This record gives sequence, structure tokens and C-alpha cells, in this order.
Amino acid sequence: MAYILWDNIGIDLFIKEYEPDFWQSYVALPILVERVDAFRVAALRWFGGVYGDVDTKPLRHPVSWIEPLDLEPWQDEHENRTYSLSSVSDGSTYLPPLSAPPFYRDLNEMPSNESPRVGSSPRIGAIVGIEADIPPETDRYGHAGYQYLLRVTQWSLALAPHHPISTRFIEPVDRDIKSLQRQNRLQEAYAVDVTGPGNHRTSPSVGSWKGHAKL
Repeated sequence: MAYILWDNIGIDLFIKEYEPDFWQSYVALPILVERVDAFRVAALRWFGGVYGDVDTKPLRHPVSWIEPLDLEPWQDEHENRTYSLSSVSDGSTYLPPLSAPPFYRDLNEMPSNESPRVGSSPRIGAIVGIEADIPPETDRYGHAGYQYLLRVTQWSLALAPHHPISTRFIEPVDRDIKSLQRQNRLQEAYAVDVTGPGNHRTSPSVGSWKGHAKL
């Protein structure tokens, strides 16, 4: 795997080049962590791959992040529902925008007669961890300091280029930033709500965590 280390200058240049319509909102964000929140998803949108904060260390190689167990149906005891790859996918396809280089279009195109499974493995387009799933009826771990009892990770995630999770991220964040600016509330807003996993407009819907999750 190729590794790219992004510094602050590189992040700014990336947003200017790849997300120019978002630039004014990006520079209006008062703290660096909010800018990085937006950058990480935008970078995966255009390049795909695995993002990790510089202070994270993978305990396993990303190639081994998906195991056979993760592809099996699983029972959510809290919701009394069974989830599977077919239950969370509506069968729709996604393609990069017309402005994307041919490489990205070729990477995502799949002939209509080709199975969504490659060999014995399904195509996995997103891997998102869960950093908090605390039962609301208990005070377990003092809720571990989390404002939200269910939170997905942003400090490490993996997406295919132009995955729907990334393509639907920037626009609502942009709207929320502009709205907070008009109300003169951007400086005091909680980063987790503005650009982080607490933003209900952008966070994927995730069932209760019972060992593994799939997107």
C-alpha cells in the first residue's frame, strides 16, 4: 500500500483544487480539527483508500479488516432485526462525476452482467468503526465522556472513491457552516456536531453494535 502524509499546507491545497465550492466555508471553520474532519472525507471521496489520524496505529493490516464473519447475516437484539449485505444495499450503483479522471470511472464501473461478488468475496465499499455504543438505560463507564451514546469513528475509516457516504458529506456540512455563520454561532458550535460524527445530516444510520457492522 502507498502511504501519503498530509500536512496543513497540503490539506489547504487539496480543498482549493478538489472542493473549490467548499473553500470559503472551510477557511471559516475556527479550529483545525474541524477542517481535518472535512478534509478526510473529501480526500477519500476523490482518492479512496484508508484514512487514519497521524496518532493512530493499525493493529492489523487493512487487507485483513474484513473477515468471513463480517459478511454473514447478524441479529440486532436491540432492534430485533436481522441485517445482511443484501438488506443494507438497495442495489443502486454509484459513479464518479463526469469531471473525475478516467481512472476513477474505470475503477467503479461494473458490467451489468457481472455479479457484485468478485470470486467468493462481495465488493465492500466502506469500512467504518464504532467508537461508542453505550446502552442509554445505564450509566456504564460514566458514558465514557461521550455526548452521543452511539458514534462512528472519523479518525480512521476506509471508502471506495466517490462512495455515497463521501459524496453526500460536503454539501450538508457546507450548509450548516453557512447557517451558523449567519447566526454568529460558528465560533461556539461543537465540532462533533458541525463536521464530526454528531452531524445527523451526514452520519450513516448504524444499528446497535453487536460485534460487527457493515456498510
